[in-house]
Amino acid sequence: MKQIFTFLAAVLFTTSTFAQTGIGTTTPHASAQLEVSSTTKGFLPPRMTKFEREAIANPVAGLVVWCTNCVTEGELQVYNGIAWSKAGVFPGTAQGQMRYWDGSDWLEIAPGTEGQVLTFINGIPKWND
Repeated sequence: MKQIFTFLAAVLFTTSTFAQTGIGTTTPHASAQLEVSSTTKGFLPPRMTKFEREAIANPVAGLVVWCTNCVTEGELQVYNGIAWSKAGVFPGTAQGQMRYWDGSDWLEIAPGTEGQVLTFINGIPKWND
């Protein structure tokens, strides 16, 4: 009898470790490991200072935190595998690469040369000497 109980406990534990988790829902979406559903409350990510954020050992791409002192009001930040950036901002893919939003798409700003100044004329970036 003890062996049957041990077997059933092992099966139930193994099954539950591969299931999705729903908070506020009993049917989380199949593509989500965690789904939070509410019409009256929001999601609160971990809040920390920039110093505390920088102390995270080996952050994984996609890690999200609220940085309380990264700007005056604080901001939601995501680790992209290379650096922390403000959530919702589409960073360049290479170090030093810049992009701007033209109203419908992110466009790359071609690199300038040393001594040039980047200005925006009618919302379009232009390098000037």
